[in-house]
Amino acid sequence: MNDISLSEKKEKLREILSREEFAESAKPQHLNPIALWLRKIWEKFIDLISVAGVPQGASELFAYVLLGLVLLLLAAAVVWLGRRLLQQRAGRKPEYFSSTDELLKSSRVQHEAAKKQAEQGQYDEAVRLMFLALLLMMDEQGWVRAEKWKTNFEYAEELDNRTPELVETFKLAAAIFENVHYGKKAANAGDYERITELAGRHWREERADA
Repeated sequence: MNDISLSEKKEKLREILSREEFAESAKPQHLNPIALWLRKIWEKFIDLISVAGVPQGASELFAYVLLGLVLLLLAAAVVWLGRRLLQQRAGRKPEYFSSTDELLKSSRVQHEAAKKQAEQGQYDEAVRLMFLALLLMMDEQGWVRAEKWKTNFEYAEELDNRTPELVETFKLAAAIFENVHYGKKAANAGDYERITELAGRHWREERADA
């Protein structure tokens, strides 16, 4: 009798422990704190919509629609900002020519002017004049068409169509110029010597063509 009673008790205990509420409580809880926080925010948001007079069945759907609109607005803002930055960069005006008269001088004249500025320690101006001399020399060779409104990107494209082997050298020289005149980096003797050496490669190409 006692054995039967004990068996019945064990069976009853197993039945109780197998119920859903015990099974759920026995599962380990591994809730992500961020996910839990977002879930609470979401539930409060739905509650606010319900309080505002939206029918209970439609409150969650309305919340999803509103969330989708917010995400679309954020995406549009990111795209707009990216385009604005690209437009500002593309629209940045070159500053090689301080006047139209500089376009009328030869590359040799500007080359000598750059050397004089460097001798006086005026390396910012020396870098500008050396880069200007490079542009004028490329114009004299018919590799590019020097204009006040053109950007270095446009010069590189023109050069690529005629003497593609010099494009990388030009880009390196342009980078030095841009760091000084766009990036407001104070030029030094090393910058001047480097851009002079890069420009010299173009002059060697000019002599080879001649």
